[in-house]
Amino acid sequence: MVFRIRSIRAWIFYGYTGFVFVLLSSRKAFNKIVSLLERRKFTSKFVEPLSSSYDAIKNGIRGPITLYASGLSILFWLIEAITIYLILLAFGVDAIGFLTIISTYTTSIMLGILSFLPIGIGVVEGTLTSFFTMQGIDVSLALTIVVLIRLFTRWYGVSFGFIALKLSGGLTNNQELNDSKS
Repeated sequence: MVFRIRSIRAWIFYGYTGFVFVLLSSRKAFNKIVSLLERRKFTSKFVEPLSSSYDAIKNGIRGPITLYASGLSILFWLIEAITIYLILLAFGVDAIGFLTIISTYTTSIMLGILSFLPIGIGVVEGTLTSFFTMQGIDVSLALTIVVLIRLFTRWYGVSFGFIALKLSGGLTNNQELNDSKS
């Protein structure tokens, strides 16, 4: 059963990666997807900004920017996986391997992203809890672990970013600043 779950997750990841690669490597494929989005009422409002963004995306994935961004992304995901592994060990759960944790967590995050909810709230917690229970962890313990994981991974970063934004003046109203200067 575990092998089957891993292979399904791997195929989802490979399919998604392949789709994005084809989409960004071919302008014709990109325009075809944009034209499909144009037919739907909900996504038609995103067509104009999306169609004009192809060149910016194509230029952004060239050269050293991609190398630096990939390195930082790998480092970020590795730190998050280590955090999750340490949280599981703190609760006495050592039956789940490190590579399984990485694939389980990234799959739940991707499903949360696909839900279009802020930070995938609710979806990530539900899928991660169900993945943990499928690995043999009790539901109540899995839910407790997932809440702590989300606190230490996502909400810690969100609160730190909010504080930094507040201290830098990013939350002030620009209209108020312009009125006070006049």
